[in-house]
This record gives sequence, structure tokens and C-alpha cells, in this order.
Amino acid sequence: MWFIEDYEIRTIQLDFTSSGGGRPRSRSVFSGGVQLVNAGDFADLSSDPTQVHVCEQCGVVGCADGGYVRLRRIDDVCIWLPDFSAMLAPDWESGYFTPPACVKDRGIPAVSRCVYSRLESEMGQLPPFDDLRPLLAPDAAKIVQWDAPLCALGTFAVRPTLVRECILAVSNGDAQKESDSLQLCLDSFMDYQDCAVDLTLGGQSVEFHLDGPRLPSWTPMRRHDDFTSLQLHDRLAVRLPEHRVSP
Repeated sequence: MWFIEDYEIRTIQLDFTSSGGGRPRSRSVFSGGVQLVNAGDFADLSSDPTQVHVCEQCGVVGCADGGYVRLRRIDDVCIWLPDFSAMLAPDWESGYFTPPACVKDRGIPAVSRCVYSRLESEMGQLPPFDDLRPLLAPDAAKIVQWDAPLCALGTFAVRPTLVRECILAVSNGDAQKESDSLQLCLDSFMDYQDCAVDLTLGGQSVEFHLDGPRLPSWTPMRRHDDFTSLQLHDRLAVRLPEHRVSP
């Protein structure tokens, strides 16, 4: 996961001549050189899911495959979530609803309420922050799976399951015990299908060291006094509601 700290809106010229639409101008949203929205004046950013990368030959939403995300809220953070359920469909939808390339290359984007509200004001199409749907527990587990190095939790097409053979050690504690705790936590999140998660503060990050090129480290969870949370980013950890606490 990566946080969008700031953005710029650029005016671009599109080429719709192949579809008889001329060469219209539109606004494109970039952050750190990454294109988040390719043609904001043609996209329907209020839909769910929303296609943030529309067809660049005609500007019609849904004409091109891919470029879809679902905007989800956790506390004061908006997450640009891949449409995991549609991507698991057995037919054409599995490829049609894939996220933009930046989500595959850099990880799942997140943006603070402040930055989101400013973008909403300037673009005029995004839904109000408080109208966004909350992030659900299975989606939080899928975020950790999506961003895991070396596919340490398998691919998004399967239930997140730790590939224990790739775990070399943990920074503090016993690797076997922490691996068990991580799997139990992921299972708890996956089992509560319609449960919204809560933001949690504090706790101690558990750093796993993986057996792979450059020996990557990974911090997918935090330990608290009486529960375990999933760490989506070093600034963002989530837990199940108190009456459904993961072990």
C-alpha cells in the first residue's frame, strides 16, 4: 500500500478521431508521476466500482477493459481497493474489472480525508468522503495478501494462506508462533464477510524476513495486549470490532 500525499491535475488532449469524436481536452490526475485518473471529465467517479482509467479512444465508461477500483473508507483514509469479487468471477468479468496498472505495480493506493476532499472539490465528481462505504474485514485481509512480497500469502484468487516455507525469521519472537498468529488473524478477518473493520493505534509490528531475492522484510500484523491487528501500511492498522476480536 502507498499513501497519496499530494497530487496534480494536468490538462491533457485526447485523440478520439478513430471514433469520430475529435481531440477533446480533459483533466488527468497524477501523483508522484503516476497517473491515477486518466480522463476525469469522462469518468464516472461516483459509481461503485468506478473506472478511473476510461477508454482513451472514445472516453466511454466501460468501453475498455480494466482500470476499476472500489473506494472504501477506514476512519479518515480512503482506500482505492481492487474489485476482488468481480476479479474472481469465472467469466469475462474476471479480466474486465482489473485495477489500473499502478495498483499492480506500486500497491493499493490510500489517501487521507484532507487530500481526498481537496480532490473532490477540484474534480467535482467524487462522492463525499462520508458517503464512502466502509472497508470490510475480508477486504483488509485481501489488501495484506495483495501487497505481500513473494506472494507470501498466495494470489488474490485463493484464500490468504501463509507460504510458511518462505519465512526465514521474525525480528522478535518465534517464527512458528508468529506465523500461526498471522494465519489465525487472517482467517478471522476472512470469516466475517460483512463486518467493517476499525482503525487501531499502538501495538508492536511483527516483522517477517522472507527467503527470496534481497531477503525482503514484511510487517503484515501488529501485536497488542489482547488481540492482533492487520497492518496495511506502517501508518494504518485495522482490527475486528471488539466483540469479534482476532486472537
